[in-house]
Amino acid sequence: MLEDANVKLSSVVSDTSGVTATYLINGLIQGRKDLESLVAECYHKKLQATPGQIKEAINGRLTPHHAFILKYMQKQIASVEEQIVEIDAEIEKYIKDFEEEIALLQTIPGVAKEGAIGIVSEIGVDMDVFPSEHHLESHSGMCPGNNESAGKKKFKNTTGEQTFKSNAYQTGNGEPLAQKEVITRPNTKVWCQDVARNGHF
Repeated sequence: MLEDANVKLSSVVSDTSGVTATYLINGLIQGRKDLESLVAECYHKKLQATPGQIKEAINGRLTPHHAFILKYMQKQIASVEEQIVEIDAEIEKYIKDFEEEIALLQTIPGVAKEGAIGIVSEIGVDMDVFPSEHHLESHSGMCPGNNESAGKKKFKNTTGEQTFKSNAYQTGNGEPLAQKEVITRPNTKVWCQDVARNGHF
């Protein structure tokens, strides 16, 4: 909608739903024409663009119709955010009995609270159901296969608990960013290139 109104906000701010961008959008919706003052009210040094560049980017053709649609979109976003808060509060009720396990999982590099909750919700806390770590790998679909015939390796999708598998990949992708010593490893660049090219492994 902003692009339709020739407002190039995404070219001067990294997050169009952030505090600065939201302030600018609200000002445009209100019909403010003093763009220089509008930018000055929310400008901070962390922004890479200059005040002049931001003013030029938001100097578009915002019509009353654009303003109406933007207001409606903001209401939808606010409604979704409210629902997320309610769901988070409900989740907190269910994880009270597993706070110790969730805290222990967060000691693993790359595993944040959301990831720990996801792990507990998918495989529980009773590890006796898995005779060994290999059984857990197989259950989650991350056990490497060996499908080879006549010297040719054949690719085959692994089966398993897809939600847990996805959660494990997410935390695995975040692990190199969790510790500075990991970032300095020589193979980090190769790892990043592989993720960019192949996505989640």
